[in-house]
Amino acid sequence: MENKNVRELDEMTYTEIFERYSDGLERINNQFTNEFIKISRRFVYEMSLAGLLVGICIGIVVGLFI
Repeated sequence: MENKNVRELDEMTYTEIFERYSDGLERINNQFTNEFIKISRRFVYEMSLAGLLVGICIGIVVGLFI
């Protein structure tokens, strides 16, 4: 027994399939973009803190030797 949805998709053209599912794909794409932006911001924040910490350590070491 074949699934009704599969039979329905077989009879649809690519344009009809795209029109039906493009909203869901767009929503998934937006979620991915939002997550990527959050991760990118966090990465930049953490790298900034790491750079600041390294700069402070180098400053302390150089200050002790001068």
